[in-house]
Amino acid sequence: MLFRSKLFVIKYIIIMKSLVLKFGGSSQCIEGYEVIKNQITINKEYNVFIVVSAIQNTTNLLYKIINHTEETFSKICKIHYDLCDKLYLNKDTLKRALNSLKNDINIFETDPFTDITQQKIKIISYGEILSVIILNEYLSSCEITCKQLNTR
Repeated sequence: MLFRSKLFVIKYIIIMKSLVLKFGGSSQCIEGYEVIKNQITINKEYNVFIVVSAIQNTTNLLYKIINHTEETFSKICKIHYDLCDKLYLNKDTLKRALNSLKNDINIFETDPFTDITQQKIKIISYGEILSVIILNEYLSSCEITCKQLNTR
């Protein structure tokens, strides 16, 4: 029975032919995106899943927002817009996400009936969401077919 269960798992992995690659916040730059693109290109025989962290320092800035220690929304925008500019990317989807973040920050700060814990989690998760949006735009600009998945 154990052998069959191991065999099933091995077959499942081989049949799925999937490869999951995780990249941290310091990979969210021109050089890092080139590495990601190259990894997708050299692993064409696999279904490649890319998992990215928030751009370096973004999560810290999001924590500052929810702790009311500093107005940091403009810093977050600048970090992400600067990367888009360096990569010559369209910023429309990013702008919509940043507007949603701003709206969620306003709800957190002004709505006395909101679930504070859930709203904090939602705000902090924007770091990864913004990274995925930029990476998706970059890969699309390189004519790499990709699909953005939101696990939130």
